[in-house]
Amino acid sequence: MKAAVFYGKHDIRVQEVQELPLGPKDVRIAVAYCGVCGTDIHIYEGDPGAAPVTPPNILGHEMSGIVKEAGPEVTAVKAGDRVAVDPNEMCGQCHFCRNAMGHFCTQMTGYGTTARGGFAQYLTVPEKQVYKLPDQLPLAHAALSETVSCCVHGIDLCKI
Repeated sequence: MKAAVFYGKHDIRVQEVQELPLGPKDVRIAVAYCGVCGTDIHIYEGDPGAAPVTPPNILGHEMSGIVKEAGPEVTAVKAGDRVAVDPNEMCGQCHFCRNAMGHFCTQMTGYGTTARGGFAQYLTVPEKQVYKLPDQLPLAHAALSETVSCCVHGIDLCKI
């Protein structure tokens, strides 16, 4: 598959990369849209971003697409379903996860920062990271789900 691979400051190359293997609870998504976030720009400029990025890696964490393939234990989505991706996978086991503070998870996987992201033709993530979309929601809009959720969370915290 083709992907935009980040190698370091001001060094992103479009190249062929191997798709990751599909595990029994994984979903392979044909990426339709992936936003370019301020975090991606910071990383491209050589700053650390929200999480450390170890090159080479595929950036992009605001994404939507269509399920291409699902592992045999996946039950929530199937091939052909339209989905948005939650780019932050919490471990569920650390002190923070077990105390409703998952945003401080000590073992968090960040798709597009600590793990391969959406600047690629395909993305493979665990089923728990995808959300099925209604047919009437354009995939271009759905790619902004992560962005909007951050805004809504901030508004909630400010009690506006």
